[in-house]
Amino acid sequence: MLYFYGNDSLFFNKPITADLQQSQCRLEINTEPFVGEEIGQLDRFEFGGILIEDKLGVSCIPMIFELDGFLVYDSESLYLSHTISEDRVNGFVAVDL
Repeated sequence: MLYFYGNDSLFFNKPITADLQQSQCRLEINTEPFVGEEIGQLDRFEFGGILIEDKLGVSCIPMIFELDGFLVYDSESLYLSHTISEDRVNGFVAVDL
């Protein structure tokens, strides 16, 4: 679930460096892909029947794998792990039981 994330920690008090926008199943910063080690504010992410609001997002380091990947979280929980490769979109989402 976290294989693409190039760090061993999620940062809760690191400065937010970007406002994230959704473009289809990807996240972007000012129409550019969200890659690298930036932390962004995500007001809304909607994919299929999944809606996640007011969270933080962190992206993978693209040189490790040939994909886009990001995690969506807050100080309470990890809500979404999402990867996009050339021909596949994969992800995990937290569910309430």
